Amino acid sequence: DMPEKYRPLPQMHGNLLCSVDVETSGTDINVHEVIQLAIVPLDHEYNPLKTIKPFRAYIRNEGPLDPEATKVHGIDSVVLA
Repeated sequence: DMPEKYRPLPQMHGNLLCSVDVETSGTDINVHEVIQLAIVPLDHEYNPLKTIKPFRAYIRNEGPLDPEATKVHGIDSVVLA
């Protein structure tokens, strides 16, 4: 049976829809790494749910951090230290 708090999501058959975002240290798959993973639960209009806090994890990388990537996601070496 569908949990009461997810009843507004009939198109998902009671399952919670989430958006997953992955940020990297650059665009070269041979050099750059994943530096952040975020999972944001969404409501029936695909907006972030206010009742569930998003999950966010920063991953310290061993390689270089491309300044152009930092311009896009705003993550710099200070956050990853």
